[in-house]
Amino acid sequence: MPSPIRNVGRSSPLELENRRRQINALLIANFKPNQIARRLGIPTSAVARDIQAINQEWREKMLLDFADLKAKELARLDIIEQEAWDAWYESRRQQVVTEVAVQNSPRGEKTSTKRRDERRDPDGRYLEIIMKCSTQRQKMLGLDQPRQIDEDFRVKAMRMAKELGVDGDELIRRAEAIARRQWELPDQDAEGSDEFADA
Repeated sequence: MPSPIRNVGRSSPLELENRRRQINALLIANFKPNQIARRLGIPTSAVARDIQAINQEWREKMLLDFADLKAKELARLDIIEQEAWDAWYESRRQQVVTEVAVQNSPRGEKTSTKRRDERRDPDGRYLEIIMKCSTQRQKMLGLDQPRQIDEDFRVKAMRMAKELGVDGDELIRRAEAIARRQWELPDQDAEGSDEFADA
């Protein structure tokens, strides 16, 4: 059983860390904040502040762990992609072919050697690997999601259009046009301000 803690208001960093470690252990054991307060002999408000700090620490650690894992996976993809590019360029290089011919004659064998450059077709399998790496990277970075107005917005827009007595599809088209200009063209054109003037 954790020992009761005194002088909560003037805790040293070491005492604070020790108290939060105990609270964390009790949280994991499914104790409620008031039970933790009674068990440790501290005010419930102090427990609440510590739980908030513990949760924030968990979130930060989770984000750091996730960011670290994501960075490692992206680095691994970079290595695979670079290897595939190197192999693809190598597969395109001309190949030196050596032909050796042996002729028998009354004087003995005569050997002749011919060398020629032969162009090879590049190996498309490496490009497939490169494309898979690119697709995976886009997924990991969230770049594969198309920009679209979600269904909740569409439902609300249709309801609003009905209330206003205007065409719902037209209202959504205009909203999408405004959104596209807003997100993709920082310098808005002059006609953007009158978007609903003729609606």
